[in-house]
Amino acid sequence: MQCACPKCKATIEIQQQEIPVEGGFRHCSECNVKYWVGREDFTLRVYRKQGSIYCSDCGHELGCENLCLHCGSFFPTYILVQEGRPAVRKQHRSGFFPVRKPVRRAAEPARGKVDAEKTTGSGIDRRWLAYAVLAVLVVVLAVGATGLYRSHQQQKAYARNFVVALYGIKSGVDLNLKAAAARAAAWRKQEGSMAVLAPPLAEKEQRRLAKVKGAIDTALEALGETPESAAAARKTLDQLYSAYLKLYSLNQDNPSSLEDFLDRQNRLKGKFFKTAETLKNQMPNNIMDELRESVPKYRNLSFLI
Repeated sequence: MQCACPKCKATIEIQQQEIPVEGGFRHCSECNVKYWVGREDFTLRVYRKQGSIYCSDCGHELGCENLCLHCGSFFPTYILVQEGRPAVRKQHRSGFFPVRKPVRRAAEPARGKVDAEKTTGSGIDRRWLAYAVLAVLVVVLAVGATGLYRSHQQQKAYARNFVVALYGIKSGVDLNLKAAAARAAAWRKQEGSMAVLAPPLAEKEQRRLAKVKGAIDTALEALGETPESAAAARKTLDQLYSAYLKLYSLNQDNPSSLEDFLDRQNRLKGKFFKTAETLKNQMPNNIMDELRESVPKYRNLSFLI
């Protein structure tokens, strides 16, 4: 892959397979300045970077999107090229229940002799009956708390997968609209010729659109069973996916005229954003909260906030 020297901006040729997992320093052949090259996971993109980052799949420079616009990879691992070694990324423990330090209790005073209080007739100590009732209450509360915790985790996972699927659909729509615009521009250049035909997509572009479609289908399958609170939002998400599929098919078809091609493109684009406005009013609070937290990563979803 080719990248730029952080100091003199000279073009540097780097073999990706030669980059060690732990990273390392190299010297620029032009200015002889030492620079750092290493790999980082996609989740570390939230940290500030000193230099440029490059897709580890194809080697092209990455922008602010969460996929590589060159090869279509979702959430790609990236190669970092900068002057100094990156700071150590520390992870903090987190949990659903807060961790509390044990509290020391003062020694209890010595008790006097307590007479056992027994029930008349049966001879069963009433204290054991109280202990049994207390044990049953503890079990019931534990089962209830476990059920609430699992329900919370399932809803949180569904909200996270919902936002990922929505991001994939919006990214697919953006890529197909961009491809359709390029196709229309090429079509206009043919005006005045004897045979005006719909220019086909390049094979490389077709592979990229197909790869993104596969990633979107995988994200939708990961949603699994839909909670009752999100049933309306899921139905509208499927309508957005349907509009995306029609845009995808439009780029595979051979329309009869440029006017028909542009008309279908504009109608599908308008339908997508109108349906997205409906979805904005249908998303439950947990999905909307997840969306707000994810917008710094998924910037193309900011229009829904």
